[in-house]
Amino acid sequence: MSPNYCYKAKRPWISSATIDSESSIITLKFNTTVKLTSTWKISDWRLEMFGPRKTYNFTYEVVNSNTLMASSSGSDTIQIAVTYPKQLYGYGMEYLVLTFIDRTH
Repeated sequence: MSPNYCYKAKRPWISSATIDSESSIITLKFNTTVKLTSTWKISDWRLEMFGPRKTYNFTYEVVNSNTLMASSSGSDTIQIAVTYPKQLYGYGMEYLVLTFIDRTH
């Protein structure tokens, strides 16, 4: 039996991106619910920091990855925690670039 109506799935895109006042939590809001497959790993994404320094040392992790896994209902929000030593100049001199290397997840 085939369905009476077929709807094209929305292609996810980031509708807003914010960072908290301590510059430690990045919140990405999507236009639709997103889920991560069980094969997803943090190396499927690349987060880079640019600014006056030649290099920046930092680590990052997805805070709400359990909510995003395919076995759950997913979410329209991804939160990424960024940890770095006191090395920022501030005043908008640094910026972050998140690249989804593997979009199949």
